[in-house]
Amino acid sequence: MTSTPELDTRPLVLIVDDDLTQRVLLRGFLESNGFAVGESDNARACLEKIETSNPKLVISDIVMPGMKGTEMLEVIRRTHDSAELPVIMITGEDEPQQIVEALRLGANVRVRRGRGPHPHPACPA
Repeated sequence: MTSTPELDTRPLVLIVDDDLTQRVLLRGFLESNGFAVGESDNARACLEKIETSNPKLVISDIVMPGMKGTEMLEVIRRTHDSAELPVIMITGEDEPQQIVEALRLGANVRVRRGRGPHPHPACPA
């Protein structure tokens, strides 16, 4: 009798960050809380994974080489609205322009590394 592999029924979260340490930290936290995790070190690879998988959430750095997180977000929002595929944008910088741009493009929330989530740019950092 052959056995069929079990399907992973955990919700899939895609992490896109050029910083390996950040991806490892997020992966550990998410997996320990019952999520399946996919990783990309760049925005283009993440966009490909979105097309071939069914993620429930994308967590992305804003500042990355090549395609920036905000550019990736703009592509995502052409086919997925914020309720269908939430996107959390993370930044280590306190650039109000980047934050406003991410929210304008449809980010569900932004998180500044080392701080908590802020769903609106007027919230104190």
